[in-house]
Amino acid sequence: MKRIPYLLIVGEQEAENQHVSVRKQGDGDKGSMDLPGFADFIKAEVKEQLSSLYN
Repeated sequence: MKRIPYLLIVGEQEAENQHVSVRKQGDGDKGSMDLPGFADFIKAEVKEQLSSLYN
């Protein structure tokens, strides 16, 4: 499995709204997400990586 670096940014505005700004290396800005939304995003990414590994 390969590593895919993500950068999560939590400034004052994000902390106030309980969001994180997400950036993915190579793809850039993925936008602002709430924590459950980010967890779903990562789960989908892992699932996609695993399915491509076994197909």
